[in-house]
Amino acid sequence: MVLVTKNFKFKDGLYLNFEEFKINTPSVSWDSVFARLHSNPQNLITLVDTIHFKNTDQEELSGIWGFTLGGIPYINLNQANGAGLKKFIGLKVRGAICYFTTERKIAETRLIKAYNPVTGIPFREGEVTTQSTDIDKYMLSFDTGEIVAFNRENFISWIDSDSRLVKTIRSLDENEIGEKLFKCLLIYDDRNPRYVPVYDRGRKVSEID
Repeated sequence: MVLVTKNFKFKDGLYLNFEEFKINTPSVSWDSVFARLHSNPQNLITLVDTIHFKNTDQEELSGIWGFTLGGIPYINLNQANGAGLKKFIGLKVRGAICYFTTERKIAETRLIKAYNPVTGIPFREGEVTTQSTDIDKYMLSFDTGEIVAFNRENFISWIDSDSRLVKTIRSLDENEIGEKLFKCLLIYDDRNPRYVPVYDRGRKVSEID
């Protein structure tokens, strides 16, 4: 068993459920499937067109909880992009409490007016729609698989046994809560280690003579 650090590399493969992820044992290998996907290492989002077994007439492999690419776990939140491709979100922090973010497009419509420079009276107006990107933050319990929004109250409810850290979090000013709350998550993970089996050529290290 080895310690799951925040950047721990999991075994590559596909997880059909959370328990497979928790014990670092994907039940489906990438060699056994055909996958058409695009992974963005910058925002840790992988868009999936299709994943299905190579050697059967079986339809697309369904019920995937997540998968690992290059040691990074990506989980299925049942989201899709504008083109209908499924979104799998990479875990930016791995540990007792895992952390990840998703991007959300926001459309905002504003009324624009053109003014007569002489009279100052508007002579034309119209609506203009602009788009911006918002970031939603989440946390995943390594013990239960539960996923909730990452905010002060949810975080406190998960770490209520650590009274010192809870006191620190409650004292944070609203203007500094974002960055410092994330640092508190890293502190909690350091104080509450989690372990998984590791492998050598497909075999557990503990099984090797």
